[in-house]
Amino acid sequence: MKKTILTICSILFGLTSWGQLPKADVMDIVFNDDGTITDASPMQNPVTVMGLPRIEKSTQLEMNVLCQSDEYWGHYTPNYVRIDRNEKLDAAIGDGVTMETLIRPYFSGGKFNNSWVNLFGGFQGGGIGIIIYGGVYDFETNMDGSYLDAVNNSTPVANEWVHLMGVWNPADGTMKLFINGVLSGIIEGVQGSLTFGSNTFYALGTDYDPGNEYLSDATFTGDIALARIYDNPLTDEEVAAVYAEIQSKKKDVPEHVEEPTLRTAEDGTVLISTAEELSNFGCAVRQGGLGLNARLEADIEYPSTQKMLSTDQGYYGDFDGQGHAITLDMDRDSRDAGLFKTLSGATIHDLTIQGKIATRGKFAGAVAAQTSGNNLLNRVRSNINITSTLEGDGTHGGFVGVNNSGTLTIENCLFDGHIESDVTSHCGGFVGWSNGQTNINNSLLDAENITAEEDCYLFSRNPANVRLNNTYYTMPYGTENEGAVQLDMSQLESGEAC
Repeated sequence: MKKTILTICSILFGLTSWGQLPKADVMDIVFNDDGTITDASPMQNPVTVMGLPRIEKSTQLEMNVLCQSDEYWGHYTPNYVRIDRNEKLDAAIGDGVTMETLIRPYFSGGKFNNSWVNLFGGFQGGGIGIIIYGGVYDFETNMDGSYLDAVNNSTPVANEWVHLMGVWNPADGTMKLFINGVLSGIIEGVQGSLTFGSNTFYALGTDYDPGNEYLSDATFTGDIALARIYDNPLTDEEVAAVYAEIQSKKKDVPEHVEEPTLRTAEDGTVLISTAEELSNFGCAVRQGGLGLNARLEADIEYPSTQKMLSTDQGYYGDFDGQGHAITLDMDRDSRDAGLFKTLSGATIHDLTIQGKIATRGKFAGAVAAQTSGNNLLNRVRSNINITSTLEGDGTHGGFVGVNNSGTLTIENCLFDGHIESDVTSHCGGFVGWSNGQTNINNSLLDAENITAEEDCYLFSRNPANVRLNNTYYTMPYGTENEGAVQLDMSQLESGEAC
């Protein structure tokens, strides 16, 4: 330990005494105390924040970090940070460069997922960045259409900070990967020009995806403390000095906790009585606990700062509301809004969802934005107020935005909320669109407060996939689904509909 400290001190003294410690002059991403994310480099590249990326304070580094511990390793996320490509940025990177990141991987349950993830960079038919590929760290570039990889056989270790630098030096034809200040992978004889490809941005902890306006793919699970780019290829000594400076400031204390705390019954069911416990449940689901069962023990107000309970990897557990209500306060710029983002074989029952969803994207529903597989909603009341400013096709529904596949069964349910818009079309009272089979039984739609009407259907669009049984509505809305029965208030009050 003494030798290590002396080595760090000697490296720092050797460079800093002459004012030679390199500075990130192309990009230096900073996570500010007020929740904003900016580039502190002289280039001041604009930073775009999508969704709700989470910023936490690292106790070991004593700095704010991007915390992606509740994202799903290797899959899509709507919550990410991107820096759009521009001419100055391309020019700085295109003639030799050094990229740097400081990360702390997190593996749900301690199990490493071998999927490809992007740590810092951008790829699509070209690009450059630091990645995890084949289960090892990798500095990857694309030269004249061919990918080149400077790799090391070191497997990522959960919950430990690792410093990574990738250096491309056209002058000597090398690509180097440094891990914790040590040269760990090298390619020699590198020739050609960097191919940027069709990616339009560089991202932190996710990768460019040309097929989706709102999502980014190849998501890293863990913390990211640094994302920096230097105009020049740094020397081995400079890389060592940068790492030594970081190590000299690191504290020997426990790091901030990313494992959510869950209160459970004897059978493992997650018990939820506060917004914090609901948030922790969602964190556990997004980390991979897709089949966790849950039981509400109180009414809960779920604030706008919280994420949806699931991601594209759908929830398939049993969520028992026990007659309680969850009040949402959701404001979305991008698509997909609901208590859950995706259900994939879940049972949601004995629950009221109320409050508001303000959205400027497609696919909003009180329970879930999207479903796939066989899902059951039983004794669920949706009293949500969906307010949409999206022009054109919204595909919103009182319970579910879009049923993608499988069978969605809605039984003994009531929608008496709002779907309000002067510009949004193509919605449904219960489901925005039924690509899979939707069966609605013993349920009631109160359409009094639905104002989005153009190309809408009473219960669900795509009526060939919709079956109604003993299902009623109070007033006409959109195009009527076959089998729907209109009732007036006197019939409801007398119990005739039962």
